[in-house]
Amino acid sequence: PLAADFHHPGLVSYLKDTSLEVVLPVHAPQNDFNTPDQKARQYPRPNFCWEAYKMHLAMIGPSSACKKQFVDFLPKIAHSFRGPASKLAPGREAVPYHFLDSDLHRVVLWDLPEMSWKSSAEDYIKELGLLYIDCVFMLFSEKYLLTDVYCKLCVAMALHGIPFFVLCTQSQEGIDESQLRRLQSSFQKQSVQVRMFDPSKPHETLEQLINDFFKEVTWNRGKGANTERINAASKAVLGQTVRIQNLEKKAELNGRCGVCIGYEKEQQRYVIRLISSGVEMDVALKEPNLSVLKPKLLGSMVQLKGLQSKPELNGRYAFVDEFLRENERYRVFVPDVPGTGLALALKSENLEKVSAVHAKPVAPPSPSASSQPKAKASTPKAKFSPAARPEPAAVASSGRQLHRKQDAEDNLMSRISAAEALEVPKAEVPKVRKLQFSLAGLLSLRVWAVVGNPDEAEEVIDHLMDCGKTVFTVSSKGDGAHFSSTAELNSDPNLPKTEVLAFVDGDSGAVLAAIDDAVRIGIHGILLLEDVNFGEDVMTECRRAGIVVQTVDILSQVLPGLGMPVAPLD
Repeated sequence: PLAADFHHPGLVSYLKDTSLEVVLPVHAPQNDFNTPDQKARQYPRPNFCWEAYKMHLAMIGPSSACKKQFVDFLPKIAHSFRGPASKLAPGREAVPYHFLDSDLHRVVLWDLPEMSWKSSAEDYIKELGLLYIDCVFMLFSEKYLLTDVYCKLCVAMALHGIPFFVLCTQSQEGIDESQLRRLQSSFQKQSVQVRMFDPSKPHETLEQLINDFFKEVTWNRGKGANTERINAASKAVLGQTVRIQNLEKKAELNGRCGVCIGYEKEQQRYVIRLISSGVEMDVALKEPNLSVLKPKLLGSMVQLKGLQSKPELNGRYAFVDEFLRENERYRVFVPDVPGTGLALALKSENLEKVSAVHAKPVAPPSPSASSQPKAKASTPKAKFSPAARPEPAAVASSGRQLHRKQDAEDNLMSRISAAEALEVPKAEVPKVRKLQFSLAGLLSLRVWAVVGNPDEAEEVIDHLMDCGKTVFTVSSKGDGAHFSSTAELNSDPNLPKTEVLAFVDGDSGAVLAAIDDAVRIGIHGILLLEDVNFGEDVMTECRRAGIVVQTVDILSQVLPGLGMPVAPLD
């Protein structure tokens, strides 16, 4: 519903016309001309963002709730869906959000794990490959404040030249404005600019944020471009996928695919960039030693056919996002309902190009009254375009009107949904009931976290330990507990993973605040002390989130030796 309001013609044109692999951000290790090879090895590109032909954005911050609020807003701007997560370390993963949009499909937004208080800013930048990220969005709220480690990270990113924006989301409606101003003031003292983001009033923040983001990203990539090498290359080869051939000295490179990033006049050779074990390597080759590959299906709408491993997808329609030169396959986006989809790597013989199918747009979920933005009285302002791309207001206005028309009649989600509705009626899929632990199953689990004052819960903790349980304590009051919040659980790969949360002091607010953390870290269930009144709302919210919740008398119902049998390893 807000796609036209936040459409940015300059960004769309930049993504369409720019070879992102040729003009890397200025903070990328390859643009450190003093020691490019050494720095690239010191800061290798992580596996999750190895695709240099994408514009990578990242969300970081201490709260998954703040990120979820931001992600939930994305479908109002463009059709997006969550892709498969990439494992970074035990309990740490990078989750991509792709855009099923012909204008924005080259952008991917990553939800990255939070920063541990034990790690330094440099270690965090290296682990998550932030030097390969175009822009970082640091999210927090008045409830989940940024700690000193994140403030130090802001300084480190500024020193590296990584563009970043600090956004404060609202964890509750009707928050005191004076409290928000105090937050902004406290960060300004540390030279950190904070922008307030309210999903119910997005125009107040996002228009300026998109403009500033565009200026930062385009300047960064323009500053990092080797214009002399780029201008010397043939347009037919620059930015194209090439296959190496006929090498004698480095015969092991024959057959490898890379991208042409320029031409060295003195050597009279093309510069080809390869990725090997996460490290980008540049080789200079003569024209006879390379052949240009011309993927014909990029940006096309296709129909899937001949799939053996997933025959249920045959006949489905998809959008071709990119050509993966490493395995010479096409990555396609197969949408389902808005917000969900698949990203698959398929051979060309499994794809059949189809003509456009026109249809009415897919109706988005109707927003609640509280979250619906007020109608604007005047026509939205034309978006910013940099001096390098002057664009009169009339052109920007006509571009926006064109985008509105396309969004209303011919967006990708609409075309694909219409094609499948007309040609491939879906078989009804029976609902599969999700298995959940019973009370007996929860009591048998070995690793517990007891939330509440450790002194008041001492008897419960001692009893659980006597019954052979591993017990962690969680208390926000800093009274000798192992963790100060449930968000910190399962963050240390050297500790056993918590399976059950037990709340002992009747604080319903603590239970509600822990629900998002419980879902994120994979808690199997929540137990509430039987004699303590937590309120019916707590039970309702837990079940709504898909978490098993039970009341229990721990002292009488948890028995020594009660546990799940483990098969021997012989």
